[in-house]
Amino acid sequence: MTLPSLSGTIEPPEQPRMPNIKIFSGSSHPDLSQKIADRLGLELGKVVTKKFSNQETCVEIGESVRGEDVYIIQSGCGEINDNLMELLIMINACKIASASRVTAVIPCFPYARQDKKDKVGVREPVY
Repeated sequence: MTLPSLSGTIEPPEQPRMPNIKIFSGSSHPDLSQKIADRLGLELGKVVTKKFSNQETCVEIGESVRGEDVYIIQSGCGEINDNLMELLIMINACKIASASRVTAVIPCFPYARQDKKDKVGVREPVY
C-alpha cells in the first residue's frame, strides 16, 4: 500500500529485521512456536530431537548460533519431565555452540505449584 503525499508516494517502512535472533522450537508445542516466529517475521531454527535406545534425549542444533541471541520455546505440557529435560539439553547445546544469550520461553511452567509451603512444620509441596 502506498500513501499519497505532496511530492508523490511514500512507501511504507520495511519490517525491521531483528538481527542476531534465532528461535528454536522444542517438541512440546511446535504450532505455538511457528505462530510466534511468523508473528516476528522470523524462521524457526533447524533442530532435530530424538531418543537413544535407552530413552535418553538427544538434540542436534542444525545451524550456527555463534554470537546469536537464542530463544527456545518449550511448554511444560504433556510429558513434563521429558520436555523439561529436552529444554535443558537444548540450552546446553546452544551454549556449547557459543550462543551469545539463551532465553527459555516456557508458556506453561512445570513444577511451579511446588514452590511454596502449604502447612507450617510439614515439608511437602503445595498441590
